[in-house]
Amino acid sequence: MVSTERSTTTGGSGRVHEAIKLQVVRTPDRVAVVSGRTRLTYAELDARAEGVSHTLARHGIGPGDLVGVCLARDEWLIPGLLGVWKAGAAYVPMDPAYPAERLRFMAADSGVRAVLTTESLRETAALTGATPILLGTPPHGGAETSRVTGADTDAAYVIYTSGSTGTPKGVVVEHRNTLNLLLWEAAHYREHELSGLLATASICFDPSISQLFLPLVAGGTVILADNLLSLPTLPARDEVTTVYGVPSALAVLLRDPLPPGVRAVFSGGEPLTGALVKRIYQNPGIERVLNLYGPTECTTTCAVAEIALGHTGEPSLGEPIAGAEFTVRDEHGAPVPDGELGELWIGGPVVTRGYLGRDAPAFVTAPDGARRYRTGDLVRVSDGELRFAGRADDQVKIRGYRVEPGEIEAVLARHPAVRRATVVPAHDQDGVAYLTAHVAISEGATEAGLRAWLSERLPAHLVPTRIGLAAELPLGPNGKVDKAALPTLSAARSAGTAAVAPRDDAERLVAGVVAEVLGLPEVGVLDHFADLGGHSLAAARVVTELSRRLGHTVPLAAFLTEPTAAALATRLRPTGPSWYGCAVPPIRSPPPSASSGP
Repeated sequence: MVSTERSTTTGGSGRVHEAIKLQVVRTPDRVAVVSGRTRLTYAELDARAEGVSHTLARHGIGPGDLVGVCLARDEWLIPGLLGVWKAGAAYVPMDPAYPAERLRFMAADSGVRAVLTTESLRETAALTGATPILLGTPPHGGAETSRVTGADTDAAYVIYTSGSTGTPKGVVVEHRNTLNLLLWEAAHYREHELSGLLATASICFDPSISQLFLPLVAGGTVILADNLLSLPTLPARDEVTTVYGVPSALAVLLRDPLPPGVRAVFSGGEPLTGALVKRIYQNPGIERVLNLYGPTECTTTCAVAEIALGHTGEPSLGEPIAGAEFTVRDEHGAPVPDGELGELWIGGPVVTRGYLGRDAPAFVTAPDGARRYRTGDLVRVSDGELRFAGRADDQVKIRGYRVEPGEIEAVLARHPAVRRATVVPAHDQDGVAYLTAHVAISEGATEAGLRAWLSERLPAHLVPTRIGLAAELPLGPNGKVDKAALPTLSAARSAGTAAVAPRDDAERLVAGVVAEVLGLPEVGVLDHFADLGGHSLAAARVVTELSRRLGHTVPLAAFLTEPTAAALATRLRPTGPSWYGCAVPPIRSPPPSASSGP
C-alpha cells in the first residue's frame, strides 16, 4: 500500500557532459544525433562540442557564467548545449520564435554574458542586447575544455517559467539535479526505447532535458524534429522507437497509425487519460506507455507510472524517481491521511536551487527539517496510488506549457485602453486546451490590436486564442470577475472583414486544410488563424498536412508569422497563378509524386 510519504533510492553525481563523454569513449562511431538527413556519431558530436567550448573560452566565457542559447533545431543544437557545459558555464534557452521583449527580458534578468547562435539567427539573437557568438566550423586543438573543473552543484541551465505576478521566473537547475534524473531514466528505461528517441520539445520547455540528453547518457540516438506532428514526414521516421510528447499533441498524432518501429510512448506535461492510453495501445508495436509527472522546480520528471495494456481507469502519477520524496500535506503543512485531498510537497535531490535572483516562498523547510517544494498540485492517495486532483491556484497547462493567467492579465493591463482583464482556459473540438481573454476596454481598442500587443510581448503559447471585448466584465460580490458568468467566445472573422474566397489553387489548398483542421465549413483566405480558434498545435497540424500533400517540408514558422491562408500561399507559391501545376487534392490524399512538380 502506498502512503502519503514515499521515496526511492538516490542516483549518481557528477556533471552531465562527463557522463556523455563516457559514451563517446565507449562507442565513438555509434550515431548519436540525427537531424534531417545529417547524422553525427558520438565522436563527431564531441568534437563539435569541444569546438563550441573553445569558441566560448576565446570570448572569456568560463565557470559560473550564464550563456544564452538561440539556436534552431538542427545539428548544431546539441553540440551548442554541450559546448556551454564543457566551458564550465550554464545555458539559458532562448527560443528564436519568442518576441523581442521576452528575449531582452530573459537576457537582462539572467545577466547572460553572451548569446550562442548561428549566422541565420544573428539578428534574432542581437535582439537580446547581449553579444552574439556565432557557431560554424569549430576550431580544434588545445586542451579539452571538458577538463574544466567544476562541481555537481554547478548550474546546468536556467529555464524561465510563467510567473503569477506578471514576471517570468528563471529556475536554476544544477548538474546534480539533471544527472540524478538522467541516470535513473537510463537505468529504468529499456535500451531499445532509447535507440531512437524522438526529440521535439523546445529547449525552453523542460522535457527537452530528457529528450536531448537521456539517449546520449545511455548510448542511444536522439532524432531531432521541429514538432511531434512532423513524425509522419520525417526522413528518419522508421528509426523512431520512442515518441515523447504532451497528451494534447499525442491525441492529434494518433489520428493516424504510428510508424511500425515505435515501441514506447512517453507522456508528460498534462494529465494523461485512460482513453488516450487505449488509443496508443491500438498501435500493434507498442510495448508500454509511461506517464511522467514533475514540475520545473523539481527537474522536469520526478515520478513515473507504467500504464499496462488493458489498464482501466485514469493513470496515476506513479512512483517517485531516484531520491524523490513525496508528502501530501494540508494547508498547515501537516500530513493528510490516505484518501484525503492535500497539496503535494516534494523533497530530495530532484528539488532545484530555486529562482534566479528572487525569493522563493514555494521552497520551504518542512516540519521534519528537510527542504521541499510546494507544488500547488492537489492530490490524494486512492487505492494505494497517488492521483492528481487539480490545482490550488489558477495555474493551467496549455499544450504542456505552464501558464499563469496572472502574467497575461498583467501584460493586458499595461495596454492604455484596457480597464480590466481576465484569462481563462477553454477546450476545442478535440479537447485541446487553449486560452481565452475577456477584456473590458475603453474606446479605440480592437481584438486585432490587443492580440498584436500581446504577441509583441509574450511567447505564442501565452497569447490567448480568442479575445472577447466588452464595456464591462461581470463581477461577483467580492468585486472580482465572476468567471462563471463570462460568455462563451466563438470563432469569428475579424471585425469589418468579409470572407474572401480562395482565388487560385494555392489559396484553395491552404484554406481547405485550415478548415479541415479547425472543423469549419469554410475559411476565408484573409481570416486570421487565431480568430478562427487556431493555436500552435493546430498550426502544426496545418503545416504537417500541407507538407504531406506537397512532398516537401512547410516550415511551421511560415504560418505562425503570417497566419492567413493568403499569406501562407504567397510564401509557398513558387511562380505564377498555379501551384505546382496540380489541382486541389482531397484532404487525405498522399503527397504528389515527383513528376507532378513544377
